[in-house]
Formats: sequence, C-alpha cells, structure tokens
Amino acid sequence: MAQSQAQITDAKVGVRQAAEQLERLVALRKKGVASQAQYDNAVNAADSAKAKQVTAEKAVAAAEAQAGVNAAQIRELQRQIARTEVKAPADGLVLARNALLGAVVGASAGPLFRIAVDGELELQASVAETHLPRLAGGQKVMVSVPGLDRPVEGAVRLIAPEVNKTTRLGTLYITLPADAPLRTGNFASATVELVRKQALAIPAVSVLFRDGKPYVQKVIEGTVRSTPVTLGVRAGAFVEVVSGIDEGDQIVSRAGVFVSDGDRIAPVLEEATGAVAQ
Repeated sequence: MAQSQAQITDAKVGVRQAAEQLERLVALRKKGVASQAQYDNAVNAADSAKAKQVTAEKAVAAAEAQAGVNAAQIRELQRQIARTEVKAPADGLVLARNALLGAVVGASAGPLFRIAVDGELELQASVAETHLPRLAGGQKVMVSVPGLDRPVEGAVRLIAPEVNKTTRLGTLYITLPADAPLRTGNFASATVELVRKQALAIPAVSVLFRDGKPYVQKVIEGTVRSTPVTLGVRAGAFVEVVSGIDEGDQIVSRAGVFVSDGDRIAPVLEEATGAVAQ
C-alpha cells in the first residue's frame, strides 16, 4: 500500500513536469523557436505521465480492495478461533464437566459444564402445602446434613408458585453460603423459623396421652398427680405448654409410665423452661 502511494506521488510529479515542459514548448512554438518534433515529444510525454498516474491510482485502489479482503479474512479467522474457546458466563464452582479434550461439539451436545454461580449452592426442599402461606423469601433457614456437627444457615430464595397435585407438596429454594461444607446431591433437612417466643416448655417425652388427650404427671409435695395440659408449639425435644401447669411446677419428665397417681417419689430437678421456635 505504501509503495503504491509513492508511485502515485511520483506520477503526479511527472505529470506536473510534463505539463510545464509542454507549456514552454507551446510558447516557444508560437515564437517559431521550437520545432514540431519537439512539440510532439512534449505532448507524448504529458500523455505518458498522465497514463502513469492513472495506472498508479488503479494500483492503489486494487491494494485497498485487497486490504479489505485480507481484513475480512482475518476477522473470520478470529471468529473461528473464538469459537474454539469455551468461556463461562459467570465465575463460580464447576459442579460437572461433560466436555472432553479434542472432542467436536455442537449445539445439540448439551451443557459442557455445570457451574454454581459465585460458588453458591441451593437446597431444593419439599414442604407441606399447609405451611406455604407462612413462608416468605428471605426467611432464615437452618439446614442439617448427615455427617455435619452443626447445621448450616441459609435463606429462602424462592417459593415455587405451584403445588404438586399428587403429593400436595410445594417446593422451597434455599440459598446456602459458598463456603458451606456441602456437596451437590447431599440429602438435607431444613428448619424454617416462623415464630420465636419465650414460653413454658417441657420435654416432649414427659407428655403422656389418655384417650388421645395429653397430660403430665405433676409432683405435688412428693406425690404424683395426673394433670391435663394444652400443648402449643413443638421445637425439637421440647413442647410448649399453653395451659395446665405453671412455671415452677414439678413434673415427671422421665419414667412416667412407671409411676401412677398417688405414688410417692423423690424427684431430681432439671431445667424445663426455654425459648420455643416454630
């Protein structure tokens, strides 16, 4: 391209010089000094210089066209090279790799990689439809996984809008932290805290049933007395007592089936009041 531009510059100089020479000969010819042969040579030189300029300009145009073709070829090669690179749309943790080195893949090959965006994991949990109205996005969730000493804290991300017609279960999507010691495919159970309150709670094992109605064995001055109770929220190993006993009352928390009304016992006290969460 630079060489062709230089040829155009030289051709323009030649055209200008030939035109000046022809102009001088025309003036001399009018004075009768220059011969016809000199005049004809000057005309031919001017025409030749113009022809060289046209040729040089065509060479530049051809070079520019070829440069455009070369640029298009380079872009196509770059596009083909780019198609050989697999780039993830986001940073994250690679969960599965289906791609093989050197393999040819197409649009129908399916996903080459499965990635957890930003390394975050998600628990897909089933929940009874009766509990769905009390759930909301952002609620704190404690996730327990077999083998872990303590639960992992997560949060409700999404509640599926549809309930399974057969199981009557809804689906809860729970976001878990990226540094959680979990693996995809782990079985887990989740507890969503709906209500937290300070209440009178007793060990669930201390509640007995007669004809389907709950009661506890209250200890009054060392004597066992069966007392009906109304139960509330259950949280783990404890259950809330709404009515029937008061704070400070003594009940038989263990071995209740081995004592009856009127039995005299020497109780060993233990804590029975705590926070109850549902």
